[in-house]
Amino acid sequence: KSINIPDSVTTIEQQAFYQCTSLETLTIGSGLVALGYDAFAYCSNLKTITINLQASPGYQFGSGSATAGYNNRTSGTNRLYVPANATGYEEGGWTQYLYNSNCGGFTLSKTL
Repeated sequence: KSINIPDSVTTIEQQAFYQCTSLETLTIGSGLVALGYDAFAYCSNLKTITINLQASPGYQFGSGSATAGYNNRTSGTNRLYVPANATGYEEGGWTQYLYNSNCGGFTLSKTL
């Protein structure tokens, strides 16, 4: 239900956690440089994502009904936590899919 990717991990490969429907909580450490295509697509029950990166690393959380958190999108409980001065999380696929209420329905919180 919970995965903590340590700071020592620099790459998450394409579709690494694809269709991991039991995943609810994800923490990604500060060492990430590359995030593969659809790495977290169809993780439909993902509720909390914490990313300890100042800048968006490139992202692949799916799209449409394949978006991470899709099953919880209407409950208003999905949250993405990033560092307070992080950049790049307000643009691109983050807004198009992860924050979209028809897809992931995540709320961005810059509080770390």
